[in-house]
Amino acid sequence: DDDEEEEEQLQRKEAEVERIRQQTLEREKIQRDRELKQIEEAEEKHKQREEARRKEEARMKEEAEKHHQLAQQRTDADLAQEQETEKQQAAEAKRLHLAEEQQKIRERMAEEEKLKREQEREKEKRRKEEEEIETQKRRMEEEKRERQRQQEQKEKEEKQRNNLELEQQQQQ
Repeated sequence: DDDEEEEEQLQRKEAEVERIRQQTLEREKIQRDRELKQIEEAEEKHKQREEARRKEEARMKEEAEKHHQLAQQRTDADLAQEQETEKQQAAEAKRLHLAEEQQKIRERMAEEEKLKREQEREKEKRRKEEEEIETQKRRMEEEKRERQRQQEQKEKEEKQRNNLELEQQQQQ
């Protein structure tokens, strides 16, 4: 009866270990899916920014062409003044564009760093879970060996008792 109970306990513990392992696998899958989604979102954002930048460049080019056509109709002095203004505007636009690109790079790096930290946390969490599973397995093995040892000891003592009783009966 005790053996059956111990066997049931062992089976429950093994089932618990398997359940934990399945949960760990499921969490890893969810984490991978989440990481893929984040990467896809980042790529989509990047495409949208690039598209907006191309549109802005096309608009600015079109604007510059309009200015150029108007400039041809003006006097040389007006033209020189306008060219200087356009140059300043272009320089300002370029400066703004560079600042935006630097900001995007900083954001992307921060996002990658955040993702990396999250991956490290998950990795550490999985390592601890694996460690816990190993500890449980070892504990179960030790308990099993101890039960076996006790059983063998019990049988040995029983055998000695039987031999002693037999000797006493033979002496009488």
